Amino acid sequence: MKKHFPVFYALLAAALYALNSPVSKLLLDDVAPAMMAALLYLGAGAGMFLLGLIRKASGAKTNEARLSKKDVPYAAAMIVLDVLAPIFLMLGLMRTTAENASLINNFEIVATSLVALVIFREKISPKLWLAIGLITLSSIILSVEDASGLRFSIGSAFVLAACVSWGFENNMTRKLSMSDPMEIVVIKGLGSGTGAMITAAARLGLLAAGVTEESATHAVCAYARHIGLAFQIIDDLLDVIGDEKELGKPIGSDAEEGKTTFLNFFTPDEAKAYAERLTESAKAAIAPYENSEVLAELADYLLARKK
Repeated sequence: MKKHFPVFYALLAAALYALNSPVSKLLLDDVAPAMMAALLYLGAGAGMFLLGLIRKASGAKTNEARLSKKDVPYAAAMIVLDVLAPIFLMLGLMRTTAENASLINNFEIVATSLVALVIFREKISPKLWLAIGLITLSSIILSVEDASGLRFSIGSAFVLAACVSWGFENNMTRKLSMSDPMEIVVIKGLGSGTGAMITAAARLGLLAAGVTEESATHAVCAYARHIGLAFQIIDDLLDVIGDEKELGKPIGSDAEEGKTTFLNFFTPDEAKAYAERLTESAKAAIAPYENSEVLAELADYLLARKK
């Protein structure tokens, strides 16, 4: 019976994922796309983190390898791509039907295969080439809004952008496949969800101020992503070298609870230097705009904080 569990779990995952597009489409009437994307990943990360705590409390052992320093580039790329992909999907769902988006989502298979072929030099069988051709053709048909004028649907284009992002992300995740899958999902969910949440907050601020300029939107979102990651690095660093009285919690509590933090990959000095580079990048993104000094000061404050 146990040998059938993986198949059952895979089918259950597919069924739950199939509900994603129609349910998200309904919720997008009241929730901003970036916020919806954040909630999707934060939910996954929080759920897996809770399962990890249950596994630890039950004393269950795992032989899975922990992530190491050499995995950092792939883990970082995975998080960034997982911030972008669901936002693209939510933007697409706002402009096309849920069933159309669900069908075009199959293009993720094409993107994943082509990235594996071009970048990682993996072989593609004749049957897979046939499948790639058929999926690509069907995606083109679904994306055409007006066949007489060859006008493509903007909504479908956003969904295709999500599929391409996930195609790259799948290959990044594959490079981490020898590590603990629960650890990977927690990092992916909480990291990508936090990044998307900060981006959503930045976009909502722009909308409230009546700013619609695309370059300003990109700049503020870049600022948000950089300070969000820097904030998390400093948070992890303070758990190792911070002052217990100021923090209000024992030093080293993350390690005792088995949490994966940036200090699993960097020395304290390296982590601090990385946070400083991210802070400078955040300030540089908004420097061309008037009255950006307050945001620059906020970035410096978050970098220098002690709790």
